[in-house]
Amino acid sequence: MNVHVELLHGAENAFALLDDREPGERTTPEYAGIARAVTDTDGLLVLLPSKAGDVRMRMFNPDGGEAEMCGNGVRCVARYLEERSEGDRFVVDTLAGPIGARVVDTSPYAVETRMGVPVVGEESELEAAGQRWKYVSISVGNPHVVIFVDDLSAIDLAKVGPAIETHPKFPGGTNVHFVSIAGRSKLNVLHWERGAGATRACGTGIVACATAAVREGFVGPPVTVIAPGGTLRVAWDRNGEAMLTGPVEHTGARDLAVT
Repeated sequence: MNVHVELLHGAENAFALLDDREPGERTTPEYAGIARAVTDTDGLLVLLPSKAGDVRMRMFNPDGGEAEMCGNGVRCVARYLEERSEGDRFVVDTLAGPIGARVVDTSPYAVETRMGVPVVGEESELEAAGQRWKYVSISVGNPHVVIFVDDLSAIDLAKVGPAIETHPKFPGGTNVHFVSIAGRSKLNVLHWERGAGATRACGTGIVACATAAVREGFVGPPVTVIAPGGTLRVAWDRNGEAMLTGPVEHTGARDLAVT
């Protein structure tokens, strides 16, 4: 099959976007095949019609597995729709529920997404890659492990990331994040995403990191989070819903022949 995808990234978390609202939905194995065929991206965003929002977004990792949600992906969807003159405020229907998004600037592009109320889980320990790690579990519609460290440069992400992602404590796998405190309201982070590996930024992961750091008393809100791919901001409303604001770039398009 031949497909046309747009190429976008949020803080260098890169995606191919397939607008499949017409002619309609393909099968899940077909989408998984397209995700595996796209190179140099962190996943495939599929846009579909929705009765619960302005558009439905499915997100497929490079290994073909489907993720519940993708915070940077939602921002990319918002820019794509705004550039098509479909508005500047959207409700994006995801497996994790409806996510609100609004374009807050176009020069350069910045999008705010309402990420729901993060759920803080257990604080625990595990052994992986020959070390013992203390972690905090956070759900932002998808699972995350947040680990606080003094020195990010000492982390062998390619070794430790997959060992924790696939640890028996997490039968369905988990996203893994290492965090160092950079100030009273600032964090530095590294990401290992389930099904994608090391990425330059992870939207839901950044919310998880900020939530865990505030809960532990390490920082106060709002929180600036510096990922390898860029800087994002996390704030919370009075109901505890997290709002993630960050950049989006539209870098081109590609036509694919997928077998």
